[in-house]
Amino acid sequence: MNGTVVFASHLKPAAFSGWLESLMDRFRHADRAVPFRPARFLSQIETQAELNLGASHIFYQQLCEREPDWRTLIERLDQCHERGEEMHWAIAQSLRHTYITPLDSEDLLGLSLRLVRLIGGVGQSARLVAGSGLPHGPFAEPQKHLSACCESLAEITVALENQQPSHQPLIELWRRHRVARRALRERSTSLLQTPGDPVTVARSLAIHRSMSAQASQIRRLNLFVRAVTLKNG
Repeated sequence: MNGTVVFASHLKPAAFSGWLESLMDRFRHADRAVPFRPARFLSQIETQAELNLGASHIFYQQLCEREPDWRTLIERLDQCHERGEEMHWAIAQSLRHTYITPLDSEDLLGLSLRLVRLIGGVGQSARLVAGSGLPHGPFAEPQKHLSACCESLAEITVALENQQPSHQPLIELWRRHRVARRALRERSTSLLQTPGDPVTVARSLAIHRSMSAQASQIRRLNLFVRAVTLKNG
């Protein structure tokens, strides 16, 4: 497995800025490649997947903290989302002038856009938790499993870039997605069975819906990548 995926999945908050800048350096270097070099598109998508993994993991880390730094976390997640959007638009612009691509143009744009939306979904969940005033610890378990899904997504993009597509990472992503869904269902059942005032319950359910939306986006990404993999042999 690519070493950058391992690094991103064990990212420490203090290393975030340097890690993000190293990803952007790699992206800028790829953008200076020969215009018709097809490999750079999958390299950029791999970088988007790493941004998504980093965003999901640092959110999980903060949920495990006794006193999370929500302001710094949200700033970091916004940075990840902005960088992901920059890459998406750079890919879209490059595709207008490129005729040799590793996948169909629509597939490249679709994969890129879905990753950007998933990064944004992490930020939305973090904002809801930060603004709810609720104990954040119970949301760590579902986010841990969502982060595991994001790690599988990053592994899949590495395999695509290396032109070594395999169904094993897709199967592992599907398994991890089922585990994440189970954790979310258990959390939902707990919320509905725990007495509380209507405002608290509403806020808890809003966070749960946001995390469930992350899981739905991951499922759609899995189905999309599976279809692309089958189409390209």
